[in-house]
Amino acid sequence: MASLGESNPGMRARVMAGLAQHRAWAETGWGGASALAAEAIELARRNGDPRVLAAVLASATYALLGSARVDEQRVLLDELIDLAIAVHDNWILAEGLS
Repeated sequence: MASLGESNPGMRARVMAGLAQHRAWAETGWGGASALAAEAIELARRNGDPRVLAAVLASATYALLGSARVDEQRVLLDELIDLAIAVHDNWILAEGLS
């Protein structure tokens, strides 16, 4: 993460979300990934690029698959679907509906 620096917040948010997804599935479970995922989502929101936010939200929801945190996953999916509709992007919509 340190090598990414602060110059490209969109890329940093995507990498953080991917790392959170990896940690949730392969290492520590959602407990060890939740703070990183939340930070990635916040960074993506501040970045302002809807495609970055969509990728980060999708990674966060995939990280939650199979966990007991269904309500949290649903909130993220609803945001992803709303985002897809707002930017008229069927690919993002498919991510949110799958």
